[in-house]
Amino acid sequence: MRNYEGTLRIRLHADKGITLDRGVKDSTLTAADAAQIASIMVEAASKHKAGIDRWSLYIPEVSEKLAKDDKQLPVAKVTAALKNPNNEVTIGAAKFGLPRMVIAPKVTTVKKTSKYTDIA
Repeated sequence: MRNYEGTLRIRLHADKGITLDRGVKDSTLTAADAAQIASIMVEAASKHKAGIDRWSLYIPEVSEKLAKDDKQLPVAKVTAALKNPNNEVTIGAAKFGLPRMVIAPKVTTVKKTSKYTDIA
């Protein structure tokens, strides 16, 4: 998934629950504010007694076990994923360029040594 560029906003939808959408002129939240956005989403879901849209938020161990008909992630599962110290919150671009949050274990990259030596 590629990085999300631009601003985004958090919205409440009657069927989907709390969801992420592209920002408008007055939006100030960006992908760099991922942890803050996650906490705002959880607070809003608790306040409005709604779930979080399954297409706006992906948690590998939770999303894979959802039934096809489920439209929302339970707030308790999202809170548990946020409390896990191994997880990292990132925001990338999903289908049609919409923002999508991912809460997953941190990705570690290992740089391999090259067999080539630059001469010129």
